Amino acid sequence: MKKLALSLSLALALSSVSTVFAAIPQKVRIGTDPTYAPFESKNAQGELIGF
Repeated sequence: MKKLALSLSLALALSSVSTVFAAIPQKVRIGTDPTYAPFESKNAQGELIGF
């Protein structure tokens, strides 16, 4: 009985992991604030530079 319960719980855990990875978006967008100098700032030409 313990082996059956362990097998079922393992199967349930593995199936839930696969659905989590299926929901990961293919494209990740990150936004920063250009007024905060360590992340972005403007160069002499007025273009945004930084991370």
